[in-house]
Amino acid sequence: MLRSIISRGLSTTAVPQFSGKLKHPAKRAAHLMNQLNEEEVAKSFARNHLGKFKPGDAVEVEMLLNKTTTKIQRVKGVVIGERNRGLASSFIIRNHIAECGYEQKIFIHSPLLHSVKVLKEKFISNGKKKVRRAKLYYLRDKAPRFTTV
Repeated sequence: MLRSIISRGLSTTAVPQFSGKLKHPAKRAAHLMNQLNEEEVAKSFARNHLGKFKPGDAVEVEMLLNKTTTKIQRVKGVVIGERNRGLASSFIIRNHIAECGYEQKIFIHSPLLHSVKVLKEKFISNGKKKVRRAKLYYLRDKAPRFTTV
């Protein structure tokens, strides 16, 4: 067969054919979305002034009310849980005002979030013991003094 190719004057260096499998388009798109999410997370951390906080810490969160105004709302509370999911990362704070407990979920990479300040570490035990749980949902059933900042 090689002699017939040479006798016809054709080149023996043929373009190699791709014989492998292509990834499914959904997988390729997921990879691109992951890269975009990582870039947005890096930009968000450069923009926001977030203190290092853990569940059990008392924090003060400064947020814009909406995109059109410059009014800043300050909310205090105890962090009862964190959720780490890239751009969808969030944390929940709990506080009591006028005998009524409330919880607020705050997205870490939200453009409305201005800053997070740690008021007191290990607030639940008054700084004596470390908090040994990642999610402090049991504080919902405890007395209000544990989560009132």
